[in-house]
Amino acid sequence: MQCTEKSLQYYNKGIVGFILLLCHVTFVASGQTFDGTTGQIIDFNNEAVPTVFNIDVSLTQQKIDQTYGLERVCIDINHKRASDLKIELISPDGTTFWLSNRNGEENRYGYFNTCFSANGFDGYIYDAKYNLEGTFTPEGKMDFVNNSQNPNGRWFLSVTDLRNGVIGKVRSISLTFGNNPAFSSAGPCSFASPKNCYSSPLSNGELLPDLIVVPALTTGHIKYYRPNDPDTLNRNQLRFAAAMANVGEGPFEIHSGQIWKCGDSIVNKTDRCQDGNLPSATVYQQIYIKKGEEMKMDAHPGGHLYFDNSPGHNHYHVADWVDFVLLKKRWWTGNPLKWKVVAKSTKVSYCLFDNLNCNAQNNYCQEKTISHTEHTLQNYGFGHFASCESAKQGISVGGIDYYGINYEGQSILLPSDIKKGEYSLMIHIDPLKKYREKSTANNIFITEVIID
Repeated sequence: MQCTEKSLQYYNKGIVGFILLLCHVTFVASGQTFDGTTGQIIDFNNEAVPTVFNIDVSLTQQKIDQTYGLERVCIDINHKRASDLKIELISPDGTTFWLSNRNGEENRYGYFNTCFSANGFDGYIYDAKYNLEGTFTPEGKMDFVNNSQNPNGRWFLSVTDLRNGVIGKVRSISLTFGNNPAFSSAGPCSFASPKNCYSSPLSNGELLPDLIVVPALTTGHIKYYRPNDPDTLNRNQLRFAAAMANVGEGPFEIHSGQIWKCGDSIVNKTDRCQDGNLPSATVYQQIYIKKGEEMKMDAHPGGHLYFDNSPGHNHYHVADWVDFVLLKKRWWTGNPLKWKVVAKSTKVSYCLFDNLNCNAQNNYCQEKTISHTEHTLQNYGFGHFASCESAKQGISVGGIDYYGINYEGQSILLPSDIKKGEYSLMIHIDPLKKYREKSTANNIFITEVIID
């Protein structure tokens, strides 16, 4: 689930000036396709306010799951800068997934007859830089909604404009249900079936995660903005996407503690600190331990978690999760930690959840000569993380947490006098070493970039 609390909060309060709920014009086509309301999208104005459109669903089926469920979502949005938009679908039980979050290059028009399915013919939506027309795999996991819930009732399409100056309009929405639903089958290992879980002989039964950067989701998504770039918002920056996959034996799972603080003062979770922000809490990593045919758990103290209220987020982030550094190689050492630091970001926080999977079809999760897929990860699918709540976040075995090139924090501000040439971008997961993994030797990823 992503950022739905604020959307539903505006809806429940009935603040019509902040959120656009249009009259119900739903009808059924071909028995299983339902259309939604349409209208103008609220432009960003110092606050990201979702515009919510209704889709009323009435099926004879009382449950959607792996045999019958949501197959396809189609939208038509007229907006001259599609990269401003975050688009989510919210089901009647509150489960939410991202269709698209700030995708498309600057000044590219909107989503014209764009459809989403679990295996989009035209690839993943974040790879569609120039043309957003076609059928794409969404940015979030569509199968989250096919969770045995009752599909009948009101669904919502939430569209949030995250940059001002361009006003757009939703011209059509449709949901299609059928016998070929979006669904990801997990392996036999689970908390309920510990006997089916594999643990390394020398691990003492601990099912530790193992985090790597997904190369394909960074190397193809890097852009240098020159000091005189027409996009004044991003001038003199290096922007890039990043994604982390868990290729270990157990889920990477964290829970917030019960003590919330403003500085050194203990407060209530909902209190405001003097700076106006919500308090933070220590997080504990849940370590799963297989003991014979039983599963035990151990809580390992980690870093901390806080509420990120920046546009496009409004959910809880794990602090200091990743480091971004631009380096210049030194000929005398192959250790990137000893290369010259040209520029770096502050340590970036992430919400941790599954929005992609390592699988043989996308072949994303490459590590040297190893390809991690559902066929090679023995505890594939162990864990389930669909939201950015404080109580529980994480990345399942074989899961991927993706942050796009246009997200906050996915950039490095460059020195004004930077010289042209070849540099190295380093992405370092858990740079403060707060969490336990099967290996930390693979937490650093290096790729070459050109400043021209």
